Amino acid sequence: MEAVDPRQRTDSGQFTVYCENASLRQQVTSFAVQTKDQVLSLLGESDLWRRPIVITIESASSPDQLLANLRVIASEVGMKIEITVNLRTEREDVNLQKYLVRALLLEFMYRPTGVTGGKAYTEPPWWVVEGMVQLLRRRD
Repeated sequence: MEAVDPRQRTDSGQFTVYCENASLRQQVTSFAVQTKDQVLSLLGESDLWRRPIVITIESASSPDQLLANLRVIASEVGMKIEITVNLRTEREDVNLQKYLVRALLLEFMYRPTGVTGGKAYTEPPWWVVEGMVQLLRRRD
């Protein structure tokens, strides 16, 4: 994977979005913030995030590459969550909202303690993620 140019990023509080296309980068940032606001509303929580969520949108280097991937990373400065989207075409169908909901729930779950490198962590149940996505779609 190539190094990402730091000038091709947008920071929005909890989210840092990397993408060469400035318009797409701004759309993803706005969508992430909107999704976060909606998830917090569903949970009845205020915005007290502690863990950053990094979203990287890039061109797929091979047709076998996963369309999207979510990783939890433990580093010296603490836990962060990364979502990587590998687009093969401009109109690739990625359910980014589902990845965002999953990332936000992980951040909420591990807000107090973080994740320690090399140790297993628990994912939010798939049915909670899917149920939240469906509730958000109904609200839209």
